[in-house]
Amino acid sequence: MLQFFTPKRSERILSVAEKVQAMDDLKKKCLLDLELSLRESAKSLCFGDGNCNARIVFIGESPGRDEDTSGTCFVGPSGKLLNIFLVKIQLQRSAILPSLSDFYHSSLS
Repeated sequence: MLQFFTPKRSERILSVAEKVQAMDDLKKKCLLDLELSLRESAKSLCFGDGNCNARIVFIGESPGRDEDTSGTCFVGPSGKLLNIFLVKIQLQRSAILPSLSDFYHSSLS
């Protein structure tokens, strides 16, 4: 199901620089948080990467082995499928923000 987020009129919309800084700050917090589950079994943090100012965000479930190795979202089989879909709808990958609901790969999957 597609979900759309529209800021409330009373909310200030962040500048691109502020969005980039907020994403960097959140990534640093995740790297420092020793309580995050799955951290012990993962090789790297797989945080969202791409256009912080994107109007479209793709959120996958959790990183696979390819994502864990590279530290980048959607680079394995799901990334190949995403790229095919993006070509079909004539959208550049640089226009989206891919991310994941879990930032670390589970060795159980």
